[in-house]
Amino acid sequence: MNGDFEEFKKCPKKLTGKKLFLKGGMDLVKGTPDYFNYCSTVLSGSVNPYGYQISQTGNGHMGLILTSDFKNECASREYIQLQLTEPLIKGHKYELSFFLSLANNSGYATDQIGAIFSTHSLKKQGVSKYIGHPQITNEENHF
Repeated sequence: MNGDFEEFKKCPKKLTGKKLFLKGGMDLVKGTPDYFNYCSTVLSGSVNPYGYQISQTGNGHMGLILTSDFKNECASREYIQLQLTEPLIKGHKYELSFFLSLANNSGYATDQIGAIFSTHSLKKQGVSKYIGHPQITNEENHF
């Protein structure tokens, strides 16, 4: 797994588009999430089109559009998936954590963030059947 976004195939030189150049079973599912790393002079944490962001740990982080699907908003979301290094075992307890930060140049914020665990690739299966049904969700009004 590459949950800290440190392992990459190529240092980012432009916004990601349709392909992530990350290792460890990481892939985009929907949209065009962007990869930022300090190896880049164009897309590092301190130099990027969306403002200034220091990575929580290491040198890499992801940029995602996470606006909510309310009627008057742009209703756009981006999703990434990570492949676990080993299967989860039924009955065992696990802890999931990730860090979020609103980009300086954001027009929207949302508290609707979560995680889905699946035995299948969401990219192949389509994330739309899971929207609104993540197993882990953020508390409402917890920004």
